[in-house]
Amino acid sequence: MTIRMQKDEIDLTSLLVTSRSEKAGARVIFIGDVRDDGIDSLDIEADVNIAESDLTKLATEACDQYHVLSVDIVHRYGRLAVGEIIVVIVVTAGHREEAYAASRYIIEKIKEYVPIWKREVINGKSGNWCH
Repeated sequence: MTIRMQKDEIDLTSLLVTSRSEKAGARVIFIGDVRDDGIDSLDIEADVNIAESDLTKLATEACDQYHVLSVDIVHRYGRLAVGEIIVVIVVTAGHREEAYAASRYIIEKIKEYVPIWKREVINGKSGNWCH
């Protein structure tokens, strides 16, 4: 299990290698990107220690609730340009149904309570922080 908050780009290849399992029949990969909604960039701020603890808790809950083999979550913070990856979730499971359900559960819970805030930057001016 890889759980990490980081400023650097996410190494997708490394996550795919470490999430591989002979017991798995499915790996679902969710990639969240900064989309072009007329913004220049996106500032992401987090309480890194609490966020990593919460992400670990979510991964454990997903493994238990959906009977998946492993969960990897890497979330970035700092200033990200349009098109950059914000978050990657890799769920490894015996079957695709469980993997999809666990992945959706994780991303919804991240948005609900993990202390990560976003703020749009438009024409060099920052907007309000939102969850």
